[in-house]
Amino acid sequence: MSTGLKRAAVRKIALGTAGFALVLGAVYGLHSVGIKVRGLALIPLALPGAYALVGLLELLTGSSFSELSRRWDALRGWQRGVLGTVVVIVAFAALGLAMVLSDILPRLLNSYAG
Repeated sequence: MSTGLKRAAVRKIALGTAGFALVLGAVYGLHSVGIKVRGLALIPLALPGAYALVGLLELLTGSSFSELSRRWDALRGWQRGVLGTVVVIVAFAALGLAMVLSDILPRLLNSYAG
């Protein structure tokens, strides 16, 4: 992985995370004055988050997003189907694990503290 690509990926992660925090702060600020932001109005939160995830993907794979896109397009249809299904299953498993850990870890820490 080239230093330039790594630097660009880290920059995307940093900018995306900062943008997400900025938009999230705006949502909390609106909420504190009584304005509830729901539904489609939360889409701006996804944009900087997606940018950060692109950077994370580039950092993990060592390839630019356009290179990954070219490689994906070069796969046969059934290969994209199988790989896409595997990616979705792994993503749901990671999300489920995060949800379980976010429930279990505080309980474990409280049991040791108390």
